[in-house]
Amino acid sequence: MEYYAENIKILRKNRKYTLEELAKICGMSKSHLWDCENKTGSISASLLKRLADAFGVTMDFLYSTPPDSEVKLYKESMIEYMKRKISNFSIDELHKLGVFIDMFMVNKGE
Repeated sequence: MEYYAENIKILRKNRKYTLEELAKICGMSKSHLWDCENKTGSISASLLKRLADAFGVTMDFLYSTPPDSEVKLYKESMIEYMKRKISNFSIDELHKLGVFIDMFMVNKGE
């Protein structure tokens, strides 16, 4: 099943992008982005890739992940984004990130 339209709209709103801002980032027109979000226009693989890159997720995630809830989708997209960002970290960098997360959780009260 194709979920890209719903996912694009949800992720755009969660990331606080306007249609115009995201369209500019992806090198497309605002009206074409609106068409993609509302499934009134076609979407190419290259455009889907640019949108996925803008959100920091994979094309498969954007295309195939059911938008069960906006919060769940946002959390999953952030996890995908973080996985991509830390995939080339050294052991030392991962350790520092773990310490930072632990400190954040203590300050948060958990």
